[in-house]
Amino acid sequence: MDGEQGTAQGSTSWVARLGAWQPFTGPGLAAFARTNGTRLLLFHFAASLVTSAAVIWSLQLAWVPVVRDAVEQLPDSGAEIRAGRLQWSGEPERLLSERPKLAIAIDAGEGPGLGQSADLQVELRPDSVHLRGILGHVTVPYPPGLELPLDRTRASAAWGAWLPPFLALGGGAALAISLLGGWVLATLHAPGLAFMGWISRRHLGLMGAWKLALASLFPAGLVFDGALLLYASHWIRLPTLVAVLPIALLTAWIAMLRGMACLPAIPKEPGTPQPNPFGGIRGTDPGRTPSKHSNPFG
Repeated sequence: MDGEQGTAQGSTSWVARLGAWQPFTGPGLAAFARTNGTRLLLFHFAASLVTSAAVIWSLQLAWVPVVRDAVEQLPDSGAEIRAGRLQWSGEPERLLSERPKLAIAIDAGEGPGLGQSADLQVELRPDSVHLRGILGHVTVPYPPGLELPLDRTRASAAWGAWLPPFLALGGGAALAISLLGGWVLATLHAPGLAFMGWISRRHLGLMGAWKLALASLFPAGLVFDGALLLYASHWIRLPTLVAVLPIALLTAWIAMLRGMACLPAIPKEPGTPQPNPFGGIRGTDPGRTPSKHSNPFG
C-alpha cells in the first residue's frame, strides 16, 4: 500500500511539473482534467486537424484515382447532364472505373442494371444519381439547373478544377464532425465519469470529468485515423473499419479510467480509530494479551 501511494504521489508531482502536454499516459490525461479550457480546446483542435488530414489522404488514395480513370473512359462527345437529364450516346450500361473502395458506372438503359463489387458504387441514371453500398442505397435527383460535361476533354478540365475544393470540402467536413463529435461525447460521458470519481474519492468534479473525457478521445481518434488509412491503402476492408469504431470507444474508456486513477485522492476526514479485528478482545488494548483472570472459566 505504501508503494502504491508513493507511486500515485510521484505521478501527481510529475503531472504538476510538466502540465498537460500529452494524452497518452495516465498522468498526462490527469493533467488535462486540471488544465484550463483554452489549452484543452487547442489540443482538441489539433487532434481534429489530424483526423481531417487522414480523411483527405484517404480520399486521395481510395477515390481520386477511380474518378480520374472514369474520366479517361468517357466518350469524346455527346455526353452531359443538362436540365436535370443525362444525355448519353454510348453504351447504355457501362462500368467506367472500379476499385475495391469505389466504382463509377453509367446506367442509362432499361436493362437489369449492373452488379456491385465495390464498397460504394455511383451510378449515373437518366434523371438521378444512384448510390449503392453495403448499408443500402439512395437515389438523388439531378438539380434542375445542373450542367455537367461528360465528354472526356471538358470533364477532365472540370475535374482538375474541382479536385482541390472537393478535398477541402472532405477535410472541412471531417474537421467539423470531429470537433462537434468530441464535445458531444465528452458531454455524454462527463456525468458518469464524475460519479465514478466521487465514489473513488478523486479530485475531479463535473467540469474536470468533461475535460478528462475530451482528452481521452485523443488516443481513440488516432486509433480510428490509423484504421482509416489502412482501409484507404487496401490493407483492411470496410467491415473491419466499422469494427474499429467500438475498439476506439473502448480505448477512450480505458484512457478515462487511467487518467482518473492518477488524479490525487481526497483525504479521509479524521475520526475515531477503527478497532483492529485481529488485535484481541474488544475493549482492551490490541497490543496486550488478556490476563488469565479475565477468563470466567480460569
